[in-house]
Order: sequence, then C-alpha cells, then structure tokens
Amino acid sequence: MRALRPLLFGMTLAVMLEIFALPPVITTGGRAYAAENSPNQPPLPAANNAGAPSQDAAAPSPQGQDAAAPSPDDMPLASKPGSLPLASPVKSSAQCPVAPLPPHAQKLCAEAAAQLEALRAAAAQLPNRRDIRMGVTEANERTALAAELYTALVEGSPAMADADGGPAAQGVTVTLLARPDAAETLLRLLRNPDVLLTRRLLLTDLANALASARQVADELAAADAMTGGQIRANIEPGSGGTWYVAKATPPGQIKQNPPMPVMPDARQEAARRAALHKADILAVELTACLAAMDVLRLEPEGWLTGAAALPLLEKSAADLPGSAALRLLLAESQLQSGMPQRSIASAAAALDLAPDLTRARYIRALAHWRLQQLALAEDDLSAALDATPEAFLHTADRVRLLRARGALRMLRNNTQGTCADLTAACALGDCEGLAAAREQQLCLTPSVHDAVAPATQPTATDQPQPPHKAATP
Repeated sequence: MRALRPLLFGMTLAVMLEIFALPPVITTGGRAYAAENSPNQPPLPAANNAGAPSQDAAAPSPQGQDAAAPSPDDMPLASKPGSLPLASPVKSSAQCPVAPLPPHAQKLCAEAAAQLEALRAAAAQLPNRRDIRMGVTEANERTALAAELYTALVEGSPAMADADGGPAAQGVTVTLLARPDAAETLLRLLRNPDVLLTRRLLLTDLANALASARQVADELAAADAMTGGQIRANIEPGSGGTWYVAKATPPGQIKQNPPMPVMPDARQEAARRAALHKADILAVELTACLAAMDVLRLEPEGWLTGAAALPLLEKSAADLPGSAALRLLLAESQLQSGMPQRSIASAAAALDLAPDLTRARYIRALAHWRLQQLALAEDDLSAALDATPEAFLHTADRVRLLRARGALRMLRNNTQGTCADLTAACALGDCEGLAAAREQQLCLTPSVHDAVAPATQPTATDQPQPPHKAATP
C-alpha cells in the first residue's frame, strides 16, 4: 500500500486539477452524465433511448417504438439522449430594411436581417419540452438556443429595383438546418448556461448594428439630396468620383473642347465622404458580428471557441471594440494559443464592458493560474462566486467555480477553504472532488480523522504541486 500511495495520490490530484486539462466545463452528476462518460455503463431502457445511436451491436428497435414512447414531460429534465424533433429547414428571405446604402453594406444588412428573422422563426417552433421550458425562459434565450441547434446557410436572392427607381436592392435567403446532434447539444447547453449567454450577447450586438443602419441611411439620403443624386450614381465603395467623358467627334468635323467640370461644393463633398465612411463602418461591424456568430461553438472540452479562430477574432474584436462577447471569445482563444497575458487583457476588457460577465472572470482566473499568480486567480474565482446567484439555472456554473477554487486553495495549502468549496460543490450534486480529497485524508469528519494513523499522513513530497505547463490548456 505504501508503494501504491504516490500513484494513487497523483491520480486523484489529476482528477482534482482536471480544470487544467479540460477548461471551463465540469458537469454535475446524474444518470445522463454517467451514460455519456462511463464506457461500461449499461444502456438505458429502450423507451428512454429511442432515437439515440447504440454503443454496441444491439438489435434494432421494434416497429412502433416511437409511437409507444412516453411523452417528453414524462422524462427527467435534461436526461433524455433521444432525437430532438426540430422543424427543418427553416427559411427566411429579407432585404435591408433601410435605403440607400452602398451595395456591400446593403448585402450584409440584408443577411443580418434574414438571419435574425430565421432564428426567431425557429425559436417559435422549438419543441414544447419541459427541459426547454424550465431551462430557457426568455424569448431572446430561445433565439440563442435556436442559433446553437441549427446550422445557417446563406445564399443571395434576386435583386429587385426599389420604388424610387434607384439601384436594385440585394436580397438574402437564410436556410436553417437542424444539427444532427441537436439532442446531445441541448443537454450540453443546459449544463453550460454561459454558451447561451454569450450567444445572446452576440445577437444583441448584431441587432444593434442592424438598428444603426437607419441613421447611416438617413445621412446618406441627406448627402444625396445635397449633391443632386450623385451618390446614387456613384455609390460603389472606394470610388473616386464621376469623371467627364468627351463624346467622339465624327471625321471631318471640328473638334470642340469639352466643358470644364464643375467642382462640387466643399461642404457637399465632405458630407458625401462622411456618409460613405459611416456606411463602410457599418459593413465592418456587421461582418464582425456575423463572423463571431460562426466561430462560437461549444466544444467537447468546454471551450466556447478554438485556437484556430484567433486571427479572425483579433480582427473582429478590433472592428467592434464595444462587444463584450467578442472580447470574451478572444480571451479564450488566446489562452488556448499559449498567450495568458493577452488573455488577461482581453478578459479585463470584456469585464469593463459587461461587469456581470462571470465567465470572463473565470477565464481570467485560468490565465492567472497559468502564470502561477495563484492569489489573483483565487480573487477572480471568489468574485465570480459572489456575483453568481444561487439559482437553479446557474448550478453548473457554481459547481465549476467551486471545484476550481477548491483545487486552487489546495495548491495554496488552504485545507479549510478547500474542504469548504468541495463540500459546497457536493451539496450541489458533484461529490467527485470531495471524494478525491478524502482519499488524501483531507476533509474527513472528526471521527474518521482521529482513526487515521499518523504514518498514513501525506509527506512533504506528496503535497500538491502545480501542473506541468505542457498539461495546461
């Protein structure tokens, strides 16, 4: 036993510090968790596993299995891995609700409008399941959930001339297709409310950028009226103006010099350039929002985005500096790319824009932890726990934060704080950390602690050590 003890200690410590290998997600216990994470777990009954792929070569379900399956409300909350009946496809065609705009801004405006309309239509058709009704209560949260359960395909629609005889308005059609793993995605989303919160912030940024198109169009219309309609005739981005082209003179006739071009008024030219510049800024903001919508995807390890999205997120965050969600995604991508110092700066910028964004504090705590700044990491985790309400919807967040702070306090030799955090996490349904601590003769009840022989106490070499840098995410 004495020879096996260091190995056992190392294994349990790896469990305690799994936050380094698997960042932000620590799932609570339950039957669904065991079914997903235990390879030798016996399969669920056929009634509760209808539509889910079997792990072994089992016989196919008998005919009429779906008809005999119980209703969704008979199932436990967020524990049914069966198929999710989603309306698919969901199509929406739209044009930019405002005019005039340059063609590139007009197309992006139409895409944003069509995507928002399609997501709202899909949210209205979500299944009437108990876990969705109780886990997603607000309309904007249902829209964010629809964005996670569907994949968007964008295609252009035939252009139509406007009523004023101006340039043709570009239309866009967005088709939403249900994801094949929608049921599993729903279970993970309900356990990770940070995903829906970040998606909701991105949808708000997209809606705000779309609403600002009205002011840009009004300024373009005013500048158009001042210049006598020259903007409509020359509204392509990057154009240098309309040039005079002399008519060809037939042979044998006297060639006449063309008239001198009339220089536009300085105020009119300044108004025109300012209006077109704001239209370009609008296009950049819409592009940044749409790009962030594409890279936000909950990964199996718990990240909201990957390291491969770092160049795109850096550009998008620079183009839309007022987006807290973009700063948060950038911080996660930088941390995965081995840039904890930059991740701290990005997470701090996200907190400046949204002080209640708990996940930004959590990511910043991981970055401090990576830099061995344990006191700062504990401060961020404590602030996040103080700001997280003790509600059912945030149980997964509290468990994750409590286990992370418990492991951090173990590294700082704060046994009392470690036991308090792991006991609180166990009270919320996750006792794995507390069990691992008790295997190391920590967090024991007084009667059990007195029965432990002094020779079995951990030695100095068995004390928890910071994980190797290569093992960090």
